[in-house]
Amino acid sequence: MPDIFLSWGGNDVAGVDLVKAELRRLGFVPWEYRDSMAVGNNIPSAVVDGIAGCVGVVVCFSDETYDREWILREIDFAYALHRPDLSKIDRIFPVWVGPHPKNLVPAFIRQLNLRVADLVGGKEMETFLRGVSALLGHKPPITIPAALCAMNETEAGDFFKELRKGTVDVNYRALCKQMGMDVDAETLITGWEKRYGPTIDDFSPFDTMRPLIGVVNKAVDTANQARLRAKRRPIHVQWMHDKVRLDNPDANERRVARSAWGSGQPLLIIDSVSALNRDMVNRINELPEAPRASALWIPPYTLHTDQIENSLRGSLARVGRFDDALTRWEEGKQDRHLGLESATPVALRLWLHRMFVDIADQEEPIIDLVQSVIDDTGGVARGAPPLLGALMANTSGASPYGPGR
Repeated sequence: MPDIFLSWGGNDVAGVDLVKAELRRLGFVPWEYRDSMAVGNNIPSAVVDGIAGCVGVVVCFSDETYDREWILREIDFAYALHRPDLSKIDRIFPVWVGPHPKNLVPAFIRQLNLRVADLVGGKEMETFLRGVSALLGHKPPITIPAALCAMNETEAGDFFKELRKGTVDVNYRALCKQMGMDVDAETLITGWEKRYGPTIDDFSPFDTMRPLIGVVNKAVDTANQARLRAKRRPIHVQWMHDKVRLDNPDANERRVARSAWGSGQPLLIIDSVSALNRDMVNRINELPEAPRASALWIPPYTLHTDQIENSLRGSLARVGRFDDALTRWEEGKQDRHLGLESATPVALRLWLHRMFVDIADQEEPIIDLVQSVIDDTGGVARGAPPLLGALMANTSGASPYGPGR
């Protein structure tokens, strides 16, 4: 049964889809006409029934859509349905989901003196999600500040132009060769160029159709299904790689983001190829100190290893029980721990650690979402930037997500 109604119209579909995805990620069931209204339904009756059947209403708009007829109608319906108990006015959540340079607001929302949350670029998404969680009686999500440190297409183009004039780092060449990429420097660089898109968010280390941020969000979806079945708090990943930068012109946004990063349990994801670029290393080292941070290092050979996944799945299919378990896990129907990457002692130790940590019911996020890349003797990866080295040094058996873990 839907529990939160989404009101919107016009050209705000992209922003609405982001809100809907975040709500679903935390276990909510949004009512949204594209999903919930059957062909042939009487529209006013279906909308009234939808609002009546939900605990709250999220009113999504922008400067372009704030006065659209159906949005205004749905606000009226929501108020009328909650009118017997005026304390229920806070069940109406007005949010900006598209451009709003004039900060235009529906007239009735203004009359009710309701605060409008700015969800453009995820600015106030955490506050919004906590408000919806409180209304529906859910435990608040655990917010993980996250930053992806990778070049965009323009930065990569400039960097590779210079790299072609010099030499590729010997450790990177050796690492790629050990993984079966025994290629010349030009072929290596040409392959690396495929990782980058117009923005940082487009960084795709596996293939051009799978941005890494989408892969992480999908992992959060699967993890939250398991956590919610176990009545544990879901995870909300708050991406802030643009907000936390020292050159962010919005001083207040920068201050809030850097405070959240330093005081939280942030996840730092570093593209190893971008780490060859000194400007990117400086950007990483400008991040605030975060004692409980964890780091995920994306190696330079992912486009190569991505190609062997089908072969791996083919070999896995020989053991039907294992293949079925993996399929069920991918569909979010199973919580069983699976280990496919145990080729090195540290990988095996990390997998066992994650398995044992997850046995107890913890309110903090489990370490499944992060992984520090170290060598088999527990040392820091060679060539790692100073901040990454400091993060990796915190791998002496204590998890950054809590004492004694």
